Amino acid sequence: MANRSIPIEQAKVCGGCGSHNAGMWVQGNPRDFDRYETEYGVQGWSGKTVWETYRKLTDRKDEYGIYIPISTPKPTPLFEALRKGASEKRIPFLPSYNDGVQLGLGVVPSNVLPENWKRVSSFAAFVRPALEKGRKNLFLKTNIEVTRLVFSEDGPSSPGPTRTKRVIGVEYYETNAQLPLTDSMSIPPLPPTKMLRANKEVILCAGALKSPQILMLSGLGDASHLGEFGISAVADLPGVGLNLSDHLFSPIWLGTKKEFPSTKEWIQGNSFGRLDGDYSDAGAIPDYQMIWCARKEYLSFFPQAPGASPEDVGPSGFFGAVAILHPKSKGSVRLVSSDPRDLLKVDPNFFVDPRDVYVHRRAHEEFRRITLTEPMIKEGWVTKEIFPGTSGKALEDFLRASATSMWHPVGTCRMGKDSDDLAVVNSRLKVRKVEGLRVADASVLPELPSGNTHAPSIMVGARAAEMILEETVRLNISQEKK
Repeated sequence: MANRSIPIEQAKVCGGCGSHNAGMWVQGNPRDFDRYETEYGVQGWSGKTVWETYRKLTDRKDEYGIYIPISTPKPTPLFEALRKGASEKRIPFLPSYNDGVQLGLGVVPSNVLPENWKRVSSFAAFVRPALEKGRKNLFLKTNIEVTRLVFSEDGPSSPGPTRTKRVIGVEYYETNAQLPLTDSMSIPPLPPTKMLRANKEVILCAGALKSPQILMLSGLGDASHLGEFGISAVADLPGVGLNLSDHLFSPIWLGTKKEFPSTKEWIQGNSFGRLDGDYSDAGAIPDYQMIWCARKEYLSFFPQAPGASPEDVGPSGFFGAVAILHPKSKGSVRLVSSDPRDLLKVDPNFFVDPRDVYVHRRAHEEFRRITLTEPMIKEGWVTKEIFPGTSGKALEDFLRASATSMWHPVGTCRMGKDSDDLAVVNSRLKVRKVEGLRVADASVLPELPSGNTHAPSIMVGARAAEMILEETVRLNISQEKK
């Protein structure tokens, strides 16, 4: 896009991106997941089913006994002015985005606890308590890098000469290992590798960029692409690494007369809207998202407006961003070598479909309509729009020069029916054409959900756990009958 390289950050830490992102808990729209079933033929992913999983994840009274806490901040004076202006435009106020209704203006729930401003990641909520209780079937190994999956030709359900290979473990090396001395101009060899053996299954959850890389390095992917790097195809799965989809967002900088109070609630408000401007069908799938923020120390987290200085936004800083939620542009993740240490070729193909540019431009126009209102101007919250301050083609040029990733990649190991050649996993998250392997992260989502991907990513892990438990119970009952 405009010949730019765009950073896409991924967290390499316990808890993944939930340990470093904004922690916004937006569950998406139930109709997003209904479409997974109707358009991709994957059963067990309806809005009703997914919402029950969300309930179990967040309900502290649930039978699980563990949950991920959700905090909804109190509306700030800035938000109240926004709310007044939105009301004049007949845009509804939403007390929650997570009850199946998204169209409107509201405050953002998150996994950041207001008492200490600490994130509660999936690791902190679910894994650490289990480790502290000393569960015998759980151990944590850090400072390692997985190089590939290990296979054995013992697939019991596929006898004969075309037996299905089974994943029996993972190969890895320790990242703190002492590397041998080599010529300073050469790439050092991999440290000695070790193997972790799986008694039942391997569950891959390295994210929408790393999961396809590990699959491809292991021989699972498009056979012709793997052959470019001397990797023999264990199973020809052409969909691995394709269908990359990501939320793209761009900045709006605003002048203000206000001195914002010292608060860590930097996200002041959030709204979802539709191209047709109709907010009457509350459960409809939105087309774009708008975010209002304060405090200039957080400007570095947002895309930068070309030629702008943080001093332009006033004494405290007032800025926002808009994002398209369901881009038509699709990209890919590809290997550049067979070395697991190499970076990937990630091409999101942002704005390759002109419909995405149009939606993004309309989102900017709606942001202005909500922000540049009499209550906002009269109370001094906004004096003018600093950037982009343009319309038409000039605005589109600005978007191509400033828009960037929200770090919400999905879709590169997407779910689908067995008859779908580009599907990587089935509705049970089992990788096709091999046995003993599942993928359980955002890469399996066929399309982007309506909103931030933090909550949906955790939901996918929870659905995987539910499925594995169901199958284990059925297996135990079957064995008892024998």
